[in-house]
Amino acid sequence: MRCLRAVQVLPERGAWIAAGFIRSLVWDVLSGTQTELNDVHVIWFDETSDPQRDRVLESMLGSVMGAVPWSVENQAHLHLGHGDAPYRSVQHALKHSPETATAVAVRLDDVGKVDLLAPFGLGDLFDRRVRPTPHMQSRPDRRGAFAGRCLSQRWEKRWPGVVVEHLPL
Repeated sequence: MRCLRAVQVLPERGAWIAAGFIRSLVWDVLSGTQTELNDVHVIWFDETSDPQRDRVLESMLGSVMGAVPWSVENQAHLHLGHGDAPYRSVQHALKHSPETATAVAVRLDDVGKVDLLAPFGLGDLFDRRVRPTPHMQSRPDRRGAFAGRCLSQRWEKRWPGVVVEHLPL
C-alpha cells in the first residue's frame, strides 16, 4: 500500500504498479515465502511524452521512497522493442505481456480505492500458473524468447507449486 500511495504523487494520474512486483507479492503470500524485491514496475501511457520522462518519474518516486528500486516505463514506447504495432493504452500494452499471470496492474483511485487491470483475469495469478498470453502464442518469432524467459526466471524453484506451460518451439 505504501508503494501505491507513493505512485499517487506522480503528476501522471494514469500510473499503475504492474507486472512482476504484483505477481511476486501474490506468489510470496500464497507460498509463504519472501523473495527479493527486484523492482517496482510503474507503467503509464502518454504517446506525446519524451522517453526521458520515465527517469524523471523514477527520481520523483525515489524522493518519496528512496529504498525502493523503482522502474517506470511509458507503455506508449514499449512496442518499439517488441516489434508490435503501437499500443493504444496501458490495458492494450498489458495484453502484449509475455505471460497472463504478469499482465496485472493496480493503482489507487482519487478516494484511495484499489483499481485493477487484469485483461486475462486473475485465475493464472492465483493458481500460480505461467501461461503465455494469446499475443505471445500468436508470435512464433517470440517463442524462443518466451522459453528463455521461463528458464531464466526459475519461477518453479522460487515458488513451490508454480506450473509453467511452455510453448512449442
